[in-house]
Amino acid sequence: MNLEEVSVDLRCGDMLIFYTDGITDANSTTGEFFGVGRLCETVSAAGGLAAAELCDHIFEVVDRFQAGAAQYDDMALLVVEANAEYRSTEQSVHCGVP
Repeated sequence: MNLEEVSVDLRCGDMLIFYTDGITDANSTTGEFFGVGRLCETVSAAGGLAAAELCDHIFEVVDRFQAGAAQYDDMALLVVEANAEYRSTEQSVHCGVP
């Protein structure tokens, strides 16, 4: 496996969502996968939620999608929101400060 280091510029309020394939591979009672598309739609439709609320919301939507279907994989989800002051020698970002 080749890994590549990347840098991402985040602004206050931007979020990063990390998830395992247990989220996207969650099955409905008909065998359909939740999929990346539904995950993206879920996140887009939930605009304005804080990171913890978004995490809970995604799990709730996946649970409703499964509607009692057996779960075959673990599900892990991490939502990180940029909202703290960050300083470096190259830039300074002040979240929440006018």
